[in-house]
Amino acid sequence: MHPRNAYRQAPDWGALIASDASLHAWEGKLVDMGEPATRRAFTEALLRRDFGIECQMAPHRLCPTLPNRLNYIHWMEDLLQATGVDGEDVHGLDIGTGHVAVYALLVTALHPKWRMTGTDVDADAVAWAQRIVSDPRNAAHAWKGRLQLVHTSPTPLLPNDTPYTFVLCNPPFYESLEERGALLEAKSEYVPPCEAMEAELCTPGGEVAFPRWLRLYHWYGA
Repeated sequence: MHPRNAYRQAPDWGALIASDASLHAWEGKLVDMGEPATRRAFTEALLRRDFGIECQMAPHRLCPTLPNRLNYIHWMEDLLQATGVDGEDVHGLDIGTGHVAVYALLVTALHPKWRMTGTDVDADAVAWAQRIVSDPRNAAHAWKGRLQLVHTSPTPLLPNDTPYTFVLCNPPFYESLEERGALLEAKSEYVPPCEAMEAELCTPGGEVAFPRWLRLYHWYGA
């Protein structure tokens, strides 16, 4: 876990439940984070408490794991700092931003001067994320002019000719749902249920093809 990660130590779930009215249904109960509805509710509560971000996550879609996302962001911060491009004029691109646009939201919450563009091939995901960005409860983040969400196609990879400072992405890992099913079946350990749309899990060419596009750009991660 990155030294700056807010979740290097596990959250005090009891304190979180006591402080957030939306979690009172779990008070005094065993919390199963493998259950999709529970995972969504607690992730929403953490975003609200730790980053001042109000959002509602859709059922049957991927719920982002915040510690992993923060690790990725902090590693990119370190890379930008080491190469001297971590000033105020930073514009990042999140490819496959998803219905929560979690990388774009977290980056702009952590860095009030930075800009982010999030792209996705799923128009419904972009529309859902735009509702989060436009929610008046999130007005303090001043996302207008700093955070743009774009519905795009798989190619070209970049939505325009903007010179982005860095690229983040959490790409689909599988070429098809059949491939995913076969790989999960081959695993010996228990795999918790994962609610997600096919576009969030699969892409033509799978996990090998996606990074091949990214190698055309200067700083990227996947």
